[in-house]
Amino acid sequence: MKQIAFLFASGVFARYVNSICDRTAEQSWVYTAKSLPDIGHSLLPHLSKYYQWNDFPVFLLGLYALLRLREKHQLIKKMSIIWVLRAITCVSTILPSSFTNEMRQNPSTILHLNSAKFDSIFSGHAAFYCLVFRLFWKQDPHHAKIKFLFLFSVFSSLFAIASRFHYTVDVVLAWIIGYLI
Repeated sequence: MKQIAFLFASGVFARYVNSICDRTAEQSWVYTAKSLPDIGHSLLPHLSKYYQWNDFPVFLLGLYALLRLREKHQLIKKMSIIWVLRAITCVSTILPSSFTNEMRQNPSTILHLNSAKFDSIFSGHAAFYCLVFRLFWKQDPHHAKIKFLFLFSVFSSLFAIASRFHYTVDVVLAWIIGYLI
């Protein structure tokens, strides 16, 4: 129990450091650039009006993992590593926001855009999807839920691209990092 409490505390601390680095990078970013061309944005449907739903799959998958995953301490430990990596990369890999110009002009997105003036490599959402999928796969690779979790993770990652929440490179790199951790 002490180990899980320590891992949870270190995870919260890593997330806090990640948030500080994210805000520091945002304050140093000059917001003048247009979004970059992206292959995922050109191939997937334009779903930017639904970008607010990007946190919902993370919540669902996180809740499911906390209820069903046997090795919760592994999830907390590996997610802490992801947050530390994200804290390092968010200040060193600043890209123009993937939000389109139409989204920037829409008054309903202005509150969210104030906290997303830039995009940094890599997607914490997609890394989380990959990490949870891998932990469940290690737990029971032949269970029927594995296919569902894989499809859920892939479609949630594709939704992050289609909603212009992330660039394709953010999501692909996140899957590589989530797999390697």
